[in-house]
Amino acid sequence: MRMHGGAAMTNRHKLLIVKSVHTAVFVFMVACIVYLWYAALTRTYDWKLWAALGAIVLEGLVWWFAGRRCPLTALARRYGDDTGHEWFADMFLPAWAALKIVPVSSALVVLGLIVLLVNRPG
Repeated sequence: MRMHGGAAMTNRHKLLIVKSVHTAVFVFMVACIVYLWYAALTRTYDWKLWAALGAIVLEGLVWWFAGRRCPLTALARRYGDDTGHEWFADMFLPAWAALKIVPVSSALVVLGLIVLLVNRPG
């Protein structure tokens, strides 16, 4: 009986780690989108812009090739998280916000890229 409780604690601990990592990645990606907009509006074309764009592209490729799901979601489900939307069950976000991540962030990236191109120097 005690081992069963210990295993459940281990899964909860692993789930906490998965949720924490995914939430940290989410915050980093939001920062990349914010920097994209900052660079577009201030005409700042520096290494930080290219790093942010690279991170955005890499995140998009990982998401796309994982069947339009974050690979961390499968881990979260394996460790017992069956709540939330299937894409974002593994984050510390309310369900209403999680459901809007892909459409809102995609629109912000596309619009930011358009502004970046329109405002490019020379």
